[in-house]
Amino acid sequence: MEKYKPLAYNSTSERKLRFANFAANLVFMLQSGKKHEAFTMAVIGGDMSPEEFRQTHLGLNPSKPTLGAEPPTGQSVPASLDWVALGGVTTPLNQGSCNSCWTFATSGSLEGAWFAQTGDGDLWCL
Repeated sequence: MEKYKPLAYNSTSERKLRFANFAANLVFMLQSGKKHEAFTMAVIGGDMSPEEFRQTHLGLNPSKPTLGAEPPTGQSVPASLDWVALGGVTTPLNQGSCNSCWTFATSGSLEGAWFAQTGDGDLWCL
């Protein structure tokens, strides 16, 4: 507890429950580490039960805002939209045969998301 500094617990029974969760999670991590050398595990939410961890750390959380997500306004959607003309993304580039298509796709996605959220097409000035 001194090393990982968990949050304060409301009662002795909760403290015991959280310690039991931590002990079980630590045993799981140590056993997994012996079976699988290709990855390592770290203590994150170590005093949570597996169900608590799933509920708080995995899956979509609809209560958190997402980039560019706005409620429908009732406006019609245009048949086409030129994001380059709007200043939302740069002109597509020819990456040739350098196998960097993933970097171009990533930067284009970031540009578009930034523009959708802020209306500012100049992501690279940050």
